[in-house]
Amino acid sequence: MTTPPPTKKIRIAIIGGGLAGATLIHSLLKQPHLSIHIYESASVFSERGAAVGLAINAQNALSKMGMAEVVSKAGGVRMNSSRTIVASGPHADDIIFDLASELQGLVVHRAELLKELLAPVPKEYGTNVEADAVIGADGIHGFVRSYILGKDHPATKARFAGFWDCRSLVSMQKAKEVLGEKYFEEQRQYAWCGDGGFFLHDVLDGGGDGAVRRFCNDILIHFMGIRRKKLEKRSRS
Repeated sequence: MTTPPPTKKIRIAIIGGGLAGATLIHSLLKQPHLSIHIYESASVFSERGAAVGLAINAQNALSKMGMAEVVSKAGGVRMNSSRTIVASGPHADDIIFDLASELQGLVVHRAELLKELLAPVPKEYGTNVEADAVIGADGIHGFVRSYILGKDHPATKARFAGFWDCRSLVSMQKAKEVLGEKYFEEQRQYAWCGDGGFFLHDVLDGGGDGAVRRFCNDILIHFMGIRRKKLEKRSRS
């Protein structure tokens, strides 16, 4: 009786080392019939931005893929509830609604989450590879989208969506001085809606149990402005 030849693994190449690509490879590494690699053009894997919010549907999806512990190790902070408030005008400070406590969201530092997602991925360098399938996760300015659709396709280039936003991390002490103590009596996310703007703040932690909590007692400030006119072109460097 002859021994059957070993089954050839399906070779998967993920282009882009951000949260999307890292989440995908973390899940697919468990599949024995796949040979999967992730490729990033930058010299190091990194994630721009301060934090990512995970709604209950995203948490359930990660749990189904066995990645709930990854978020915990990254220092995810559970929000007891989310409250939206009128920020300006005659009804300023009026509560618009509270998101039900059973639908608790999580806030986690983007770089810490990326680090935990990539922890089981072996690091290696290479230039020429062959794959059976390529998955584009290299963002709105990435190469894969342009390659598939064509550089002149109307859906290839990113378009202005009518708003801009910025984020900042400040200490809890500074946040209390500016916003007041009452907004930090419980672990709650606050959203403020004003004329042409949206302001969001929540507590951001870092590191899991036994880890150095580098971001402990910091607060994430997220400001979004709505504009009808297109912003001037800016350098991405």
